[in-house]
Amino acid sequence: MKKFIQFLIYSNITLMLVLFAQSCNHLPNVSEQKTTYQLLDEYFITKHKFELSDKQKRIIVITQNHCMSCNKMFATLVLDNINDSSSVILVTSDGSGLNIGPFKQHKGLVFFDNSPEIEGDILSSTSIIKLKSMSVDTIVKLDARSLEVQFSWFLNDIAEN
Repeated sequence: MKKFIQFLIYSNITLMLVLFAQSCNHLPNVSEQKTTYQLLDEYFITKHKFELSDKQKRIIVITQNHCMSCNKMFATLVLDNINDSSSVILVTSDGSGLNIGPFKQHKGLVFFDNSPEIEGDILSSTSIIKLKSMSVDTIVKLDARSLEVQFSWFLNDIAEN
């Protein structure tokens, strides 16, 4: 009888622990999880009243974070190709380390936000976010060690459109 009571106590404790663990491990349904594209689209709609569409092939993010000379060179490259209507440009620099004045002359697909807030820090560094079929295909974050390759990739990507 004593062993039976111990068995009941241990089995109840085990059952409670399993139920407790299951309640803490709630994973959102796939429908609750947002894709990177959805997060970016919501950001642009909320902050800039702009909805991404299949016309946009890339989002170019220009920051003043990390390698400042890399950011300046990339900003110049983007300005030289700013007439590309398939690009959305987000400038997150406040202008203290990077001249953002020339970007202010271009309306429509150039947006400014000193502190963009989006899940996953997607917009925290200078990067090219390649879009394809209304989803994020590739994210290329500028890296000083491979600038030449990244710039070449960017120019080829623009030329393809």
